[in-house]
Amino acid sequence: MYANIINALGFKKVFVLDAHSEVTPALVDYCEVIPNYEFISETIKCIGKPVVLVSPDGGALKRSTNCRSI
Repeated sequence: MYANIINALGFKKVFVLDAHSEVTPALVDYCEVIPNYEFISETIKCIGKPVVLVSPDGGALKRSTNCRSI
């Protein structure tokens, strides 16, 4: 239902952060998924000082750090 609403708005590009599923980009037109680790990396650069990341579980940690072996 939400994909239909977003598509009906006629955006030229839709940015999605942490889609959780491959279904989202399949249903939303002109969808560009921004991986968590890219968003976090850019945010840390803007903060400009040491940062501590806290994740609720292993899956979130893997998405946040782009690490596949944690």
